Amino acid sequence: MRDYVAFSRLREHMDEQSVQKALADLPDIKGLFCYAFPYFAGKREGNISLYARGKDYHKVISAKLAEECKKLKAEYPDNIFLPYVDISPFPEVMAAAMAGLGKKGKHGLLITEKYGSFVFVGIIATNLEMQGGKPAEVCRGCNACIKACPNRALSERGFDERRCLSAITQRKGELTDEEKALMRSCNSVWGCDACQLACPENAKVIQTHIDEFKEELIDYLTSQDLQDSNKQLQKKYSDRAFIWRGAAVLKRNTEILEDK
Repeated sequence: MRDYVAFSRLREHMDEQSVQKALADLPDIKGLFCYAFPYFAGKREGNISLYARGKDYHKVISAKLAEECKKLKAEYPDNIFLPYVDISPFPEVMAAAMAGLGKKGKHGLLITEKYGSFVFVGIIATNLEMQGGKPAEVCRGCNACIKACPNRALSERGFDERRCLSAITQRKGELTDEEKALMRSCNSVWGCDACQLACPENAKVIQTHIDEFKEELIDYLTSQDLQDSNKQLQKKYSDRAFIWRGAAVLKRNTEILEDK
């Protein structure tokens, strides 16, 4: 899935620091090609968030966007195409919604028609000027995601990352007793899918066609899986997104879940 949004339209939704970063990367930026990559591989039990069970989306999407840049460059040889995955100066969900790929949910994620919110957003910034962009559509606001959030990180006021279970599982250092209890109650070693699983827009989504997100899935991590040294584990799981905070975080989390 791909569409285009003019930078002049998106700029209204960016703070000045982000605008300046975008202009530093590409001074004559005209717009963004926005992509949605589905990752849902079916409802499967596990203690890892669904997005992290397949291959590391940073690496997978980086490769796919690199191929897209080659195709665009072949078609428009006089223009520049810069890919971004996850870390960019752009409000990626807003950009994708304005490009027409879906709508913005109250959980802050892009909701697409076929794949629900189980998608990764990729961006290619360009100085190619095209027509594109419209007011971002928002979800119907049933508040199911807000009600389902296990630690009240979502509210009508927005998102409080400090309370988000997904952020807590990725946090380094010692966790509070309340945070440990929350992880145990949700059986989460890494991430959280509560808001997405509660969303009615995700009730009948199509599974991903991307091999890297549907094959060789890792649904569970236990202390038995993490007995090697941190260096060995970094190598063992080098193709997985859940290793990015280091093996020590995963070892701590499995110990918390198993210490009941």
